[in-house]
Amino acid sequence: SSTLYRIVARFSRSAIGREITPHALRHCAASIWDHCGASMRDVQQALGHSSITTTEKVYVHILNGKKSAAAIDRKLEGAAL
Repeated sequence: SSTLYRIVARFSRSAIGREITPHALRHCAASIWDHCGASMRDVQQALGHSSITTTEKVYVHILNGKKSAAAIDRKLEGAAL
């Protein structure tokens, strides 16, 4: 919703000096779950996808690619929290 978007954007601007969207947080969560060893099925359930195919299609580049929690950490490196 637009209220959630505004809250996340405002908090992220004040916390790290730049805007992060709820959608970016969703991708970040998927990366962290992968980094912690969660299965694709666990990620599917957490994200509320009715089909594992949807999860695989949307998140396979994150879960199996170079965009892991470490990559996100590097992007945020130096940001004061």
